[in-house]
Amino acid sequence: MMKRRLLTGLVLSLAMIFSIIFAPSGAPVYADPAYSLTVKFNTEAGDVSGSVFRVYRAFDDSYDPVGAFADYPADLGDLGSEAMNNLAATLSAYAADHNIAADQEKTSDAAGTVNFGDLVSGLYLVTGESVQKGDVIYTPKPFMLSVPYRSSEGNWVTDVVAEVKYDSVEIEKTTIDLSVEKVWVDDGAAARPAEVKVRLLKDGALLEEVTLSQQTQWKHTWEKLDGKAQYQLTEENVPDGYQVSVAREGNRFVVTNRYQTVSPSPSPTPTPGTTSGPYTEAPSASPNPQKSELPGSSAPPALVTQTGAPANTTDPGARLPQTGQLWWPVPIFLVAGILLVAAGRRSGDHEQ
Repeated sequence: MMKRRLLTGLVLSLAMIFSIIFAPSGAPVYADPAYSLTVKFNTEAGDVSGSVFRVYRAFDDSYDPVGAFADYPADLGDLGSEAMNNLAATLSAYAADHNIAADQEKTSDAAGTVNFGDLVSGLYLVTGESVQKGDVIYTPKPFMLSVPYRSSEGNWVTDVVAEVKYDSVEIEKTTIDLSVEKVWVDDGAAARPAEVKVRLLKDGALLEEVTLSQQTQWKHTWEKLDGKAQYQLTEENVPDGYQVSVAREGNRFVVTNRYQTVSPSPSPTPTPGTTSGPYTEAPSASPNPQKSELPGSSAPPALVTQTGAPANTTDPGARLPQTGQLWWPVPIFLVAGILLVAAGRRSGDHEQ
């Protein structure tokens, strides 16, 4: 009898300890955020101060949309650099059109730097407002960035430093023409609607909503627009069963609706040193910078420096590292197990 009670106490104590150590983590625990993002806005004219930057946690560490983005069917594509460029353009226009509050909003300092601290893991949208320096207006390009993310060396970067890509326009260029084209990726699905509505935003406010259809060849052009303004385009009321992606190619917007049963085409990898978007390489003041790496992509969204190296993963679609694992119950249960064993021993002595 005594041996049975001793064995029971030992088994119970070990079971409680291992249930804490090896229990499935489930949803990440955000009681202990420890990540940061530093944004550097540098141009050929030097650092740019006074630009307002915003960060939005758009997806959790399983890449599921969260918060105000949860109900918008934005297309993540293949998670490559081109897809992330398009996702940033799509979500930044949606956020502006719907007045979505940012998780954090800060203004760049004299060195063109903004620091966002106390971030939890997820895929973030970063946007910035235009600023004028001399006779040129600089407009930061929105971008997506995993916080933390895996470096090219396989380490998890917890304190990210990203350089912002931008568009520039000289003030004397007062007017521009913009066009939009709708592209369907649906294998001719019967669910395709007869028309869709797109909204052109000027400096974050609605300028005009137009209808695209077969009669318009799914195209529209705006002429003689203010060349100094910042323009975005969003699709309202995305058709059921479709996901949306907005890409800007110069002064042309391409709005793609992909039926969710049709797989996205792989995104081409930009050549380092080109200027195809905010995920291409650019000079950095940081010595020997590490290139950041979004899941499924070898193309850098920005140059970064890194501190910290949490456990990594080789699965491109894997969850980001989780924080807040509860270890404090372990010593409590350990003591409880010892007490159970001691109680069983005393009980056995009493019976004898």
